[in-house]
Amino acid sequence: MQTAIAEPAALVRQLAQLLTKRGVIVPRGTVTHAPPIGIDDDPLTGIPRLISNDLTRQIELELRHDLTNTDWAWGGEVSQTRRAPVVRLGEVFESYDMSPFDSELFIEHKNVFGLTVQAAVKNLVGADDLATRSVFAGRCTKQLELVELRDRSVGPTLSLEVSGTF
Repeated sequence: MQTAIAEPAALVRQLAQLLTKRGVIVPRGTVTHAPPIGIDDDPLTGIPRLISNDLTRQIELELRHDLTNTDWAWGGEVSQTRRAPVVRLGEVFESYDMSPFDSELFIEHKNVFGLTVQAAVKNLVGADDLATRSVFAGRCTKQLELVELRDRSVGPTLSLEVSGTF
């Protein structure tokens, strides 16, 4: 079992302190790194592999700035998540997010008739989603029958969130 990597969190903490001193933003959020939980011998092939759909990497950075003496706030998020392939008895499925990271920017008003309203733009870099599915004749140790390839373009999305007591 691997231990978590602390270096990215330390760097982000130092960056957050520097930005706060400059009065640029008030950072709030997390940076996490989740190493793979485990590598096991595949019961079909006997070859070591990651556990199906195991989280191999997750990094998140969130920043929020509440404007002083106002009900306004703005912020954003940058994240990256990677998972191991999904392995079943007769097929293997793997999904790839082709952008280097996911991103989001938002603006928020904390008192619109007593409610909080947030507008956000997500997927600013317009990530593509690629996937492969390999289907075997019987179990994964048999002959490969077909390979399915999927390529989806996913552009920016807009969201509007209203929260509070109605």
